Amino acid sequence: MDRSALLKRLKELWDTRSVLERNGPNSKPGSEWLAEVRANLQVADPDLAAEFAHYMSYVGLPLSSDTLGPIWINIQGILRTAIAKLEAELGSREEKVYGPGDAFDLYRDLSQLVSAAKREVFVADPYADEEVFELYLTKVSPGVGVRLLTKPPSSALRAVAAKFAVRPGVRFEARSTTAIHDRVLFIDGRDCWVIGQSIKDAGMKKPTYLLPVAAVSDMAALYEDAWAKGTKH
Repeated sequence: MDRSALLKRLKELWDTRSVLERNGPNSKPGSEWLAEVRANLQVADPDLAAEFAHYMSYVGLPLSSDTLGPIWINIQGILRTAIAKLEAELGSREEKVYGPGDAFDLYRDLSQLVSAAKREVFVADPYADEEVFELYLTKVSPGVGVRLLTKPPSSALRAVAAKFAVRPGVRFEARSTTAIHDRVLFIDGRDCWVIGQSIKDAGMKKPTYLLPVAAVSDMAALYEDAWAKGTKH
């Protein structure tokens, strides 16, 4: 599920939490509400989902109101925490426009996106050169996978890619294709950004932009196909 849609659904569940208060946790409406919150939390944050499941296992027991009260407060608190974390995460997903000379601002924003990745960074940039490693890919946390898709690379790009690939803690693969035109950044397979210029030149002399993509799965399908048909560096 798209993270924006997930946030919207969690807010809807928060607004309808009285269904459990009115009907009780063992009623059909109450149990369905609990189950849906847990399912959505599993997508949003598995750690919060596990904590929610812990309290969920007690809320339906024949306990005193003094005992159930704190449990219900914790259940609501977990849901609110998930909503707040998603709001903070998506707060940076606004579109941004950069004028000539704003290269540092774009560098800062891209670096923040890359360094926040938990599982994988996938960069598609037909005109990427060796600077993409020094400026951005070195910001990726150890253990996070990195994929780079470019047009057929120069010898300099091949050399730097080979050196980057053998760094401790790096999981890296590069491929080339002539089938891509846009500059696209995927973070953890769930967020996607389109960049107006090649990463190496963005914001230097011409206006450019950084736009979040709503249809992440559709965009990913296109670039995963290009990746699958690409040639390994």
